[in-house]
Amino acid sequence: MKKLIYLVRSIRWFEIAVRTGAPLIAILIVSPAFNLSTGTGIIQSFIAFFFLWAHGYTFNEWGGYNFDKNDVSKAKTPLLAGHIAHQELLILAIVFAAISIIMYSLLDIKFLFIVVFDMTMGYIYVYPKILLKNVPIVSFVILFVVSINDFLLGWLVFSPDISRGLLIGIYFGILGITGQHFHEAGDHDSDKKANVKTNAVRFGKKNIFIIGFIFYTLSLVYFVILTLTGVVPRYLYIILVVTYPIYIAIFYSCLTSGIDTLNVHHFVRKYRLLYGIIGLCFIILLLFGK
Repeated sequence: MKKLIYLVRSIRWFEIAVRTGAPLIAILIVSPAFNLSTGTGIIQSFIAFFFLWAHGYTFNEWGGYNFDKNDVSKAKTPLLAGHIAHQELLILAIVFAAISIIMYSLLDIKFLFIVVFDMTMGYIYVYPKILLKNVPIVSFVILFVVSINDFLLGWLVFSPDISRGLLIGIYFGILGITGQHFHEAGDHDSDKKANVKTNAVRFGKKNIFIIGFIFYTLSLVYFVILTLTGVVPRYLYIILVVTYPIYIAIFYSCLTSGIDTLNVHHFVRKYRLLYGIIGLCFIILLLFGK
């Protein structure tokens, strides 16, 4: 029973919940009137998406085991604390992948193109013998594409208009790049000890941290353009504009306090919480719009 509890705790519930905002927003923009049929499709897509990212994060943790051992902030995770074996985490990731593939194939076979691509990118990104994490800029490109795909996995449930979906998905792609900058800045010290040459290790964690701020600002500008051109409902940009000063405050606080591992991890938690609040506000406004 304890083993099961530790396996459940190894799932990054909060991160997955935050990522689920993208496909949910997509569904709310394009979904027809809610009924039993559409409701079933929505539930099925969410379950499939959950297991897709449960797989992604679990495999990432398995692949990064030797690097994460140098990161004291991760010492209490079930894997590094010794509560579950390294191989058990790999088995869990494989099971999650299988469930996601089955769920998406039952929804529509077209989803498998995106899902298999995402899983392949996750594999070659952290698998120790390939480790694209070690290649400059590649991590940003992967996160950009995969984050667009998050949105499309919701969009394509009800809409065949992939061009508009891509335009909106680019906003989430830019956010993906933003998050990757902050993630690499936070893992800089442990990656450097493990001789993993991420962008933060190569170019400096302060530089990468500041560039992350620039990308977040770009995402806001891009989203405002989407609202002004009618690609998404105009009233949504208000949420971003109102919360932007909060983002500046938590960024500046971390920057001036010193960009050490602990401070950056605290910042990332606040950033993800803010991102989650923004997503929740989007969802509420879209529901009222419906």
